[in-house]
Amino acid sequence: MRVIQCEPKRHAEAILAIFNDAIMNSTALYDYKPRTIEMMAAWFDAKAKAKYPVIGIENDAVDLMGFGSYGTFRAWPAYKYSVERSIYVDGRFRRRGLGSACCKRSSPPPRDRVTTFSWEPLTPPIPRVSVFTRF
Repeated sequence: MRVIQCEPKRHAEAILAIFNDAIMNSTALYDYKPRTIEMMAAWFDAKAKAKYPVIGIENDAVDLMGFGSYGTFRAWPAYKYSVERSIYVDGRFRRRGLGSACCKRSSPPPRDRVTTFSWEPLTPPIPRVSVFTRF
């Protein structure tokens, strides 16, 4: 397992598949329709322009097992010190600690960007206390 910086040409399709699985099988994303590869290009462009990294975890077979990033939580002025961190793990690789690994590596530098995080579990039932006690 290795941590990598995700690149649009190499990882857009794998991230798209993970996103679309979350759209169809959870409430993690507030979308009703699957995303397209064109939407992924715009997503990567927005991350690059804002200097928000997209960190991935690959296995030895070079499968993208999961990824994490952060971005603007809300566009209103009072949220300027808040971000939303997103961690997604491919269903084939869940329950192996990859979410924790992505979470640790996709944290924004505190002095540059953030004082608050928002995080929503991908699929219920996950006891709410676990969200706050262990990543």
